[in-house]
Amino acid sequence: MDENKEVVSKEVNGNYISGIIGATIGGIIGTIPWILVYVFGNMMLSILAAVIAIGEFYGYKLFKGKITKKLPIIMTVIAIIIITIATFLVIPACLLAQDDYIVNMDNISRLYTYSDFTNALIRDYIISLVFTLLGTSIITSNLKRQLDSGKEQITLKNEENSQYVNNMLEEAKKVIKPVFERYGAINEENTMTKDEILAEIEQKDKVTLFNALKSARIIVAKNGRYYYSVENEKNPKITNKMSKGQLILTI
Repeated sequence: MDENKEVVSKEVNGNYISGIIGATIGGIIGTIPWILVYVFGNMMLSILAAVIAIGEFYGYKLFKGKITKKLPIIMTVIAIIIITIATFLVIPACLLAQDDYIVNMDNISRLYTYSDFTNALIRDYIISLVFTLLGTSIITSNLKRQLDSGKEQITLKNEENSQYVNNMLEEAKKVIKPVFERYGAINEENTMTKDEILAEIEQKDKVTLFNALKSARIIVAKNGRYYYSVENEKNPKITNKMSKGQLILTI
């Protein structure tokens, strides 16, 4: 018991500098999928930018950063710096390398003389920044709640989050499942459109409830129509994969 307390104490009383270094490294690692998809896939999957926050948190903990109420601020600032450098420096450098140009500051600066390139990059930066801050806010709100409650061990998951998700899914099942059963849309041979389903529900947050079940893969899409999967509903390996973060992004 005393040994556990000692470990917790060391974690809470860690070092800000080492934590910032770890968060920066973790955040940089978190940008890799986003940059690769952007450069080589020619796609802007901004939601990948939200992964930066996860990399930051684990990097901060791995490097024994001091866990206090300043941590959310630290994570937010680092995330903004990383996404800015990645967008305006790393991505242009990768694009130059991809086209066999010499990667140097002169050539990167030359890219910004093209208004189309600059405008597109600024637009993508704003979108990516929104998703990065969204991912950061989800995690930091979780951290703040745990710190305010006096928890010694800080994690990305906690019982409140699980209960929040479970409550949402249970409410969604009570409201939406009877509609599918009424019309026999409980297998891929019998399906309904989203409009048909929502037309049968009077509850104001029906869209949110529908999206929650869809994200949990209880409502399954097929050719633009939907059916209620009783099999997935009873499979905890499927429904338990849904997190509060996924639910918020879905909403």
